[in-house]
Amino acid sequence: MISTRLQVLCSLILLALHGAGCKSSTKIFSQSDPNVQLTQYTTFAWKLDDVPPIKNKKFDTELFQKNLAFLVNQTLEEKGYLTNVARPDAFLVYKLAVEDKEKVVQESTNNYYPYGMMPYSSMGFYNPWAFSPWANPWMFNNMGPSRTYKVKYEEESISVGIIDAQTDQMVWQGFMVIDVDNPAELAEKLPTLIKKLYKDYPAIQGAK
Repeated sequence: MISTRLQVLCSLILLALHGAGCKSSTKIFSQSDPNVQLTQYTTFAWKLDDVPPIKNKKFDTELFQKNLAFLVNQTLEEKGYLTNVARPDAFLVYKLAVEDKEKVVQESTNNYYPYGMMPYSSMGFYNPWAFSPWANPWMFNNMGPSRTYKVKYEEESISVGIIDAQTDQMVWQGFMVIDVDNPAELAEKLPTLIKKLYKDYPAIQGAK
């Protein structure tokens, strides 16, 4: 019986640690036209005229635009692609979005000690059996109720697309749903995010 309870206790601790370390993480994914060979677009140019302005303190549009363009260009050049403003094979575009969202959070108000591990009694006296499995044979008998509430938050997303210069059709698009609190944090995370975004983008044969 003790070993079974110990296994349960260990499982609860692992779950608690896992939950404590969980924060809304960055989601990165991409999609492409399955009928298009992406390596045929060897040269690129940015098409930024249609980028809508966004009023949000986390994004300085002009500075962010320069930083994003630099990082994407650098990543594509490492894969063997080139920038050609005059006659590009494809255009690069991007879009920022900030959405107000709401999530439901369930918070446990459990107040219990497995195995009756309560070092002091309810009267304030020290309990010599505090860490004994016999002090409290029912490890869950002090569980309290849980409460559920809603939390409002902002979800920022960045999408980067590649458009065929001849057909004006989108052939590849990458998405990043990010979790940042300020522009400095975004600037710090962006290089890593761009690398991950283009991780599976095909490189031109012979590129370093």
